[in-house]
Amino acid sequence: MSGEGKVVCVTVGSGYIAFWLIKFLLQRGYTVKATVRDPISLNEVQLSNSGFWVLFYTDSGCACAAVDNISVVIGFILQLFESVFCTSDDLKKTAHLLALEGAKERLHLLKADLLEEGSFDAAVDGCEAVFHTASLYLLKPMPTLELVDPAVKGTLNVLRSCAKVPSIKRVIVTSSFAAVPYSGKTLAPDVIVDETWFSNPAVCVERKVRLLL
Repeated sequence: MSGEGKVVCVTVGSGYIAFWLIKFLLQRGYTVKATVRDPISLNEVQLSNSGFWVLFYTDSGCACAAVDNISVVIGFILQLFESVFCTSDDLKKTAHLLALEGAKERLHLLKADLLEEGSFDAAVDGCEAVFHTASLYLLKPMPTLELVDPAVKGTLNVLRSCAKVPSIKRVIVTSSFAAVPYSGKTLAPDVIVDETWFSNPAVCVERKVRLLL
């Protein structure tokens, strides 16, 4: 199925599941609007009489540069981003997305905050579908406010933004890793994790991780 001419949104594009979704969507011709905390987006690359010129921006500002040899364009951009506009952590979180085939033409990174109502309005505007993959999970004990509230309020904020857009036909909400690690089963290289791996309530109580239910 071709996604040419269709626009979709993937929340928290820097995540593992989101990365594969974006990769497959771009391969199928979709235009993808992905939300991240700190967007670093290549806006435009064109060929002029003097060589390649690059216009790019972040929340901190924008810049333009001319480069004669396309082979140094990517390295130039990464170095300038890292030294002027962002931290190395910001760069690492989005560089893999910008390197995807089709990203230059059809991937747009937008800033959004799960706990900020209306933050996803721009990201979902004009979309036909939304993949909500964002949910907080850390491998350590966390207070309810830090784990459950972002998951619940974040999902509601995304859904409220979607409700404002008539073009959206479907919203897909993926589960969290937290749903499967406490099943009590043994994971091996040849084991396929499926719906039978949902965390067992008794195991969660025993290991004092009831919040994951």
